[in-house]
Amino acid sequence: MDKDILISLTERYNEPHRYYHTWNHIARMFEIAKQYDIKLNEVQTYAILFHDAIYDIPISFRKSNELRSGNLAYYYLRDVVDTTVALTVRDIILSTQHHLPLCNEAIDVIDLDLWDLSTDNYDDNSQLIQCEWESAFSNCLEYNRSRAEWLKLMLARKSIFVSEHATKEMEERARNNLNAELEDLVL
Repeated sequence: MDKDILISLTERYNEPHRYYHTWNHIARMFEIAKQYDIKLNEVQTYAILFHDAIYDIPISFRKSNELRSGNLAYYYLRDVVDTTVALTVRDIILSTQHHLPLCNEAIDVIDLDLWDLSTDNYDDNSQLIQCEWESAFSNCLEYNRSRAEWLKLMLARKSIFVSEHATKEMEERARNNLNAELEDLVL
């Protein structure tokens, strides 16, 4: 990968308002893929690297982080790889907004992005996400309401994960973690 791209991504993932959505999250996705023998192709690799490249906290930007990350990936990659590859990378990144695949190659990336919902580190990761968002809310109650809304959306899905394998292996644990956090939130 181009050195300037890596420098830009490193600067972005090291922004001071990030606690969970850092290089550690990206590295974790690659570690999980390796551990579970999930073969990632070029577009999936690029999508993982760029999917949280833009992570702005103000509420006005929240809905467009994935769109902006996808466009950033396309901007950087359009001169480095085939245009079709760059467009597919953008589509995969857009798929991470609602965790619904716009193309088949998005399935594993979405599952890897959500994987930590099913781990023993769930509570720690939730705390890191809360640290990222604290500045966007005037009080803890507002954050809790917003977080509860997201948790309920995820729990309302037929399946949190997309692939059959991930659903079979992690769905129950993820649902338990999400339900436990929802019960603990003070609303």
